[in-house]
Amino acid sequence: MSTVTRLTKRIIAIILVLVIAVALVAAVVYKTGMTPYHLYAVRTGSMGKTIPPESEVVVRDGQYHVGQVVSFRYAGEVITHRLIKLESGMATTKGDANPSADPWKVPQRDIIGGVVAAPRHAGWVLMYLTHSKRGDLGIVLLVIAAWLLLTFPEREEPQKPETPDTEFAHA
Repeated sequence: MSTVTRLTKRIIAIILVLVIAVALVAAVVYKTGMTPYHLYAVRTGSMGKTIPPESEVVVRDGQYHVGQVVSFRYAGEVITHRLIKLESGMATTKGDANPSADPWKVPQRDIIGGVVAAPRHAGWVLMYLTHSKRGDLGIVLLVIAAWLLLTFPEREEPQKPETPDTEFAHA
C-alpha cells in the first residue's frame, strides 16, 4: 500500500473519530438537558411544505409568540403546529396544511417552545441517535469502527520478485 493511500486512510479515520467525538458530546449535552433546546421529529404532513414529514425541529424551551411554529404536548404526544391565538391561558394551533384550526385548545403550560430550526429529512436519523438504546449502540459501534481503522495493522502488498533485465542477461 502506498504512503499516500495510508496517509489518506489515516486522515479519513481521524476525521471520523472527530465527527463521532463531536456527536457524542452533543448527545451527552442534549440528553442531560444542559441546553434550552429540544429535538423532535415531525411524523405527519400537517405542516405541509413548511416542515415536511421526517424533518427534525429544534425547539427553544419556553420562548414563542403568536404566528410562530411551536411544539406542545397533547394527549401524550408532542405536536408541532403554528400558534395562531393565545387567550386566557389557552392556545389555538393549526397545521399549515390543514384547512382549519385544530379542534382542541392547548393549555399554555403545555407549550414546550418555539421552533427555531427544522432541518429536512434529519428527523429519523437524529431521533434514532438521541432517543433509543439502539442509537447508543450505533454510536458505540461507530467508535469501535473508527478505533479499528486507526489501530488495525495495514496489509502490505506482496512485492513482485525482481526479474533480471534481459538486455544485460546475455552479456
